[in-house]
Amino acid sequence: MGERPPLLGEEPAWAWEGAVRTTGLVTGHDPRNAYLRAVASLYHDCTGFLIKTGDDVDAPAHALTAGRCVKFPLDTPMYFDVGVDEDPDSALIFTFNYFNDTPDDELVHAMGIRIAYVTMKGTDLALVELDRTVGELQALGIEPLPLADAPPAAGEPIELAVVPLQRDGGDYYTEPYVRRARCAEGGRRPDVIEHQWHWYDMHVNDCRGMGAGASGGPALDRRGRVFGVFSTHLKSAGRVDPCYLDYPCEVGDGKPERSVEGAGYVADATALAGCFDAGGRFDLAAAGCALDPGGHASPSRAPSRVTTPTLGEPPEPSGWDVRLSSTADTHYRYKLGPVASVDCRAAEGYSDPIAIEDQRLAKLPVPAEEGLYALCVLTGSGDVGGAAWQSTNHPTVILKKVREAASVESGPDAGDVTTEQAFDLANRAVDAYRDHMRDHQARFAVTAGTTTDTRLEIAADRTWYIHLGFDFRKEGMSPPDIASFIACHEIGHALGGFPFKRSPAQHRQVEGLATGQYGTVSSAEGQADYFATKECLPRLWSTEREVNALFRETVTEYAKARCDAAWEGVDAQDLCYRIAAVAEGFGRWARRPGDSRPVPDLSTPHTDEVTLTEANNPPLQCRVDTLLQGALCPTKFRGTAIPGLIQPYEQVLTYSPEVEAAAAPDSCTEGTGSRPRCWFAPNATEPDCTGIPELGMCDVIDGQSVLIQCTPERGIQTFVCLPDFPCGMDEEGWSDCGL
Repeated sequence: MGERPPLLGEEPAWAWEGAVRTTGLVTGHDPRNAYLRAVASLYHDCTGFLIKTGDDVDAPAHALTAGRCVKFPLDTPMYFDVGVDEDPDSALIFTFNYFNDTPDDELVHAMGIRIAYVTMKGTDLALVELDRTVGELQALGIEPLPLADAPPAAGEPIELAVVPLQRDGGDYYTEPYVRRARCAEGGRRPDVIEHQWHWYDMHVNDCRGMGAGASGGPALDRRGRVFGVFSTHLKSAGRVDPCYLDYPCEVGDGKPERSVEGAGYVADATALAGCFDAGGRFDLAAAGCALDPGGHASPSRAPSRVTTPTLGEPPEPSGWDVRLSSTADTHYRYKLGPVASVDCRAAEGYSDPIAIEDQRLAKLPVPAEEGLYALCVLTGSGDVGGAAWQSTNHPTVILKKVREAASVESGPDAGDVTTEQAFDLANRAVDAYRDHMRDHQARFAVTAGTTTDTRLEIAADRTWYIHLGFDFRKEGMSPPDIASFIACHEIGHALGGFPFKRSPAQHRQVEGLATGQYGTVSSAEGQADYFATKECLPRLWSTEREVNALFRETVTEYAKARCDAAWEGVDAQDLCYRIAAVAEGFGRWARRPGDSRPVPDLSTPHTDEVTLTEANNPPLQCRVDTLLQGALCPTKFRGTAIPGLIQPYEQVLTYSPEVEAAAAPDSCTEGTGSRPRCWFAPNATEPDCTGIPELGMCDVIDGQSVLIQCTPERGIQTFVCLPDFPCGMDEEGWSDCGL
């Protein structure tokens, strides 16, 4: 395995010579570092490493990494389930011998062909079988790292070997190769929470430099044995968002949740040592294997991570919104309490068995007192505690933060909001539309952390869910006003009215309206933008005169001139300035990373015009233009009716003059404040697709091969094919370029 460096000898941690906590590059040509050839870059996103599973050189090689590195970590199964013997969702390429001084022809690649084990429930581990044998990798100089059967004691020296892409939440490394940090084991923590994940017995340390890419690296004891896998750390850059994504917190011991500056967390891997047979093959059922075997009922979807004690008017208790799904288990037991004191692994306090069909956990009221709570669930069949029941060693833990909504200060210099502040702002926006909810026999519900993308879900039971996704918080670009705008945009999908979307979801909504379901049809993206700045933000901010006035000093000259021309009063102008700042801020927030196009600017509006209204998101400059136009329009909705949502409802999915006419009095239809023509086409008629097959057709125009398509949503579209890829027809009759 190579000679061990002196720093991994018998000296105590404080006696290490040069034992710096921050990661430093490792030289591959130094023979003392040969053991780190087993550390790999996992497709440049994570770290992984080869482990010793036995003495059989013909056994399949196995790499260990973090669970978050081999499957999408934000899917519901990664919160509450265990995956065993699964095919990879995407290519898992491990590159060993990954030092900055390794020539390309000496890099060793191996492909992950099977995920033997993966979970983020209770821990953060993944075991991947490779397409090479142990002997094949050894022949290439890659010696597997041995597994420890017990962790080091607190205070003992440890080493982390990782391939980070970034420093701790900061700049990218110019040389993203194997790096090493040495510090002391900080001991075990009772519980660590990050977003929806709840982990037991994590190791803590203060090794530094563990930015993006470090997850999955080995944690080694002083004898060079693997006792854990690096999972996560408290991000130091940006505004701390305790207990949420990138900001893990510690809980338990009767103390409230707390974020620990500089803390990194390692998932214990000592339970893995007894999980291999004599031939070096993974065996979850082995007598000495202490991993969670999984295989029990779990929530069918992740409930909101944060909620208020009550919802609605009159107030009703919020529910846990937990619905269990199982094909084998027949019953479940549960208990709940503050995370500071409840022990889900203790058998005491669980309820009597409840039939799995009894979904009382969906309506189970959350506690009235503010705090972070855990709902503990065990499922199974037969006698309680029997072999067919989930072990108390591996319970399912669902988290919920209960809090009263609080006000959030705004202004031109406001910093990023936290997840909970965004939740509060969205609830404030929702609360401003109680009259609409009442008159439509519907309700808005805000969730945080249940989806990857922020969106509105229009449910059949007339609940309009505003899901605040993980795309919401962007460092340096998510002040309170952007958060309020995004919430208003989602409300606009429910209440904005004409023009509407026309996808299959909207067809279901139209069909349901006749039977009292859904309550609305989703408005087009541009209309949701227009509603947000024309209706929703003025409703929220019209009385915030002191805050609005602050934007008079920061507004651009172009926006100031447009607002001054549209509004006479000082208060109305200040409000317009603030919304114009939102338009510009949203243009920066919505840009994709690496986009080389100019940042949208209010003074350079989009000049293209559509012939048919675009229901999906138009170009970003066009969206920014729409936000300003909404701020300039003095025409407000006349009441709680959804503009253009008139019977027969089927016509809202067509180019109906009646629908457009019904909605016209609620908007500016021309001139200042009207919807930009870069997405909105007034007086549009159903496109005439006569003579154009449904599967498209090929033609030659001006000597060029073209594809012609026609749909009711987009009309006639002509695509010029590249010279080497003329238009053709496939076996099923579809026309396309290059066939």
